[in-house]
Amino acid sequence: MVQAFELVVKDSSEPVDLVSLSVTVVTCGFLAETRVTAEFRNSTDTDLEGELVFPLDEGSTVCGYAVDIKGVMVEAAVCEKETARKAFETEVREKRAGPAMIESVVGNTFKTRIYPLPRHGTRTVCITFSSELTDTSRSRELKYFFPLLLKKAVPLISLHIESDVPAGAAKPLFVDTDELSGVEFRAQTTDERFVADVVFADSRVTKGVAFTIGRCPRRQVVVEKDVSGENAFFFSISDSVTIQSAPAHPQTERIGVLWDCSRSRDQADLSKEFAMLNAVVQNLKNVTVDVYQFRNVPSDPETFKITNGRWQPLESHLRSAIYDGGTSIGAVRAPQLGPNGVQVSYYLMFTDGLNTLGRELPTVLEAPVYVFCSALIANHVLLKSLARKSGGQFFNLAQDHNASSLAASLGKQSFGFLSASIDKVESAELYPSSPTPISGSTFKLAGRLTLAEGQTSVTVRLSYGFGALVRDVVQVDLSFHQNGESTGRKLVGRWWASKKIEELLLEGADEPHVKPQLLATGKQFGLVTPSTSLIVLETLEQYLRHEIEPPKVLGDLWTEWTLAMQQRKREKEERLEAKLQYVVDLWERRKHWWNTHHSDLEWAPEFVHHMSHQHMAQIDAADFRNPVSWKEMKDNKLREEERQRLKKIEEAELERKRLLSVKADCRRAELEKRQQRIERQRAQLEHDERLARERLRLEQLADAQATRDEQRAVVLSLELEKFVEDEVARRVFEEELRLEEEQRLTEESERIVDEDRRRKDRGVEATITVDSATKLSYVFRFGQRSARFRGKQTVDDLCRTVTAAMSELDHTEAYGLFSTSRSAWLEPGDELASASLRAQDVLEVRRRPAHLHTSTGGHVAAARTSQLAVSQGSWDEIDTPKRALEAGTAAGLCVRFPHGPSHATQTHCTGTYTLLRVLALLRFDACNNA
Repeated sequence: MVQAFELVVKDSSEPVDLVSLSVTVVTCGFLAETRVTAEFRNSTDTDLEGELVFPLDEGSTVCGYAVDIKGVMVEAAVCEKETARKAFETEVREKRAGPAMIESVVGNTFKTRIYPLPRHGTRTVCITFSSELTDTSRSRELKYFFPLLLKKAVPLISLHIESDVPAGAAKPLFVDTDELSGVEFRAQTTDERFVADVVFADSRVTKGVAFTIGRCPRRQVVVEKDVSGENAFFFSISDSVTIQSAPAHPQTERIGVLWDCSRSRDQADLSKEFAMLNAVVQNLKNVTVDVYQFRNVPSDPETFKITNGRWQPLESHLRSAIYDGGTSIGAVRAPQLGPNGVQVSYYLMFTDGLNTLGRELPTVLEAPVYVFCSALIANHVLLKSLARKSGGQFFNLAQDHNASSLAASLGKQSFGFLSASIDKVESAELYPSSPTPISGSTFKLAGRLTLAEGQTSVTVRLSYGFGALVRDVVQVDLSFHQNGESTGRKLVGRWWASKKIEELLLEGADEPHVKPQLLATGKQFGLVTPSTSLIVLETLEQYLRHEIEPPKVLGDLWTEWTLAMQQRKREKEERLEAKLQYVVDLWERRKHWWNTHHSDLEWAPEFVHHMSHQHMAQIDAADFRNPVSWKEMKDNKLREEERQRLKKIEEAELERKRLLSVKADCRRAELEKRQQRIERQRAQLEHDERLARERLRLEQLADAQATRDEQRAVVLSLELEKFVEDEVARRVFEEELRLEEEQRLTEESERIVDEDRRRKDRGVEATITVDSATKLSYVFRFGQRSARFRGKQTVDDLCRTVTAAMSELDHTEAYGLFSTSRSAWLEPGDELASASLRAQDVLEVRRRPAHLHTSTGGHVAAARTSQLAVSQGSWDEIDTPKRALEAGTAAGLCVRFPHGPSHATQTHCTGTYTLLRVLALLRFDACNNA
């Protein structure tokens, strides 16, 4: 689970608003440096104190911190953790100029504190941290991940990434985030550097920032010059290792599970833990599991018998656990013998390592403990130390791992790094310095060495194997150049320092020899460690008051602090010397008094009265009766007092001159500071002016965009109006064509009727073809609407004419009439469809042969005609030409297609329907509303 990136107000649950966020990432090889700049706004009427708690991935270290003071970003100073905390609390309590600090809280979690957040004002915070690119489940692929979660939309988010990929590697690709999908890296000067720039407005980031680099070389080397030494260099090696098979081990019959049920894991996502446990059970199949749940104290064990990998009771038991209470990892026990005295092969521990009670490490670790953690907020160093002490191994499930391969390696001797050696160098400091198991398939080595005079290259030998058995030795050649460094960003040096700090923490942060080294390393490289913090103060007086050295990048402020501290040191030494001199003089006077014979006690010098009564009792009274010696002592005392008086006058004169010089220097420094303040104000005014010009330009661009949108809307409106006018004109034109076609069909129908009547008069066989029937159907369809065929009588006359032409034939033949549209006869809503169609008489059809001709396939079907009675009011509707042929043949009718059956088939294929009407003696009665 990723923690939200928000600044929470102290003693209040309401966060302040995040105005803008800028993330800059630079990668070199497998190392990365991330710089996060966030601007927060306080909208209340009160000055507030804010806290920002954020976790980082394993291996990440905070190496830079800056806060704006009067509009200028001020870098932080590194100091001891307790000193920084005391200084911050003092400045906040006394309401002085606003300090800010960042410190390590627990594990790899950091907290920054800022005061004040001015009312109705903003503060800008800049945090820089270094990290490693981790291996993924894919071979030779590296992944960068920054756990960033924004609960609210941010007005402005900018992302800039520069990636120097290894030679031959693939172009970086964004992964695991919806906001960056579709964004691609572009090549910069060479094929080995890629850049990506993204800007969001009023947006959120919910899954962090992640990208991968594929096809990386098996071995990567980065070298960097160490500016602290003439021939000193830092280097880093990333070596892809082929994991060899471990020696055979006995069958595992019993294991233990140490399950953390403390409050810190109440809302944790435990899916990876359960997946890992399932992989272990499926690998072992048959095993006995002793489960220990621990909080502030461990519970009694519960035993589960696993058979054939079925572990549902164990899973249900763990999923129903109640998470509450503190965490006491030191109270956990890992005995070699289980509850029944049976030997336990190893233990699986699932925890985040956030110990809150008692000691951190258990005292009873008799069996290997394999520690698993998927939480981002965790104490990885503590978990590594626990696994290392027990002979087990730590696995960070937050990174990509293959659960099956991890499960198969448990209980076996771990293949890992054994040692590293370099010949012919003056000194070398390598980390890790002791045998380390290899998690995954990559081993990383950090080193610092000092070359001999004239030396430019060395060979590093890496040994891998099991325990003391060396299985593989790899040689890596390193080349060094005295003229510069390869990265320019101190990535390798800081990474080496973080590896050194990690190894020191594995030995124990409370060890007497560890704490001084942690403090020295943190101060040298400006890192936040359990012993060091970074703090920002505003004035020179604050740095002097708490004796915290400001960073050298502050220039004049650092110079003034150095001079003031040197003066303070000299004054302290002078006071100490004067005190010592006073003690010495007092001792010499006492010696002189003891070595002198005195005649009378009344002439004893006043220092005698400071002597103890025991010493006074030992004095011989006769020694004080020599008045000459007492007079000499008195004169000597007077001369000494005069000499001291003159010396004090001289010292006072020197002090007066020194004060005058200091005042002059202070005046000069004040004038310089005032000039710098004026220059900063001028620079701020110029910056504000540039911002105003930029805002004006953006507003002009927005106005231009709005104008273009309005013009586009007008163009679209005109195009729509033109389209509507064209559509209306088209429909008017179609209506005119329809009326013309209607008129033509009406005239054609009249002509056909007249022609049939003339044929009848001449005794010619009356034939109505499909074309004629089609045209008649249009007459029937539009007859009710036209002025010519309006009213019942007109329709009856037309039907009577057609009927007479067919009924008076010598050889009665009925022909099927085809219509190209079903709606031409009985379409719902048509006026003709509302008329009642009745057959009033019976058509007697004489039996006679009929031929049914088809032009497709040359098939001729003959059928005998038979008498067909068409009952009153019946209609036969046929949907296809095939059914029309069948119905016509069964009725003994001669059905003719004027264009052949292929035409009817084509008509059917295009979606039209054919109706066969057996036209008998018909009478059309118009409906009442016709």
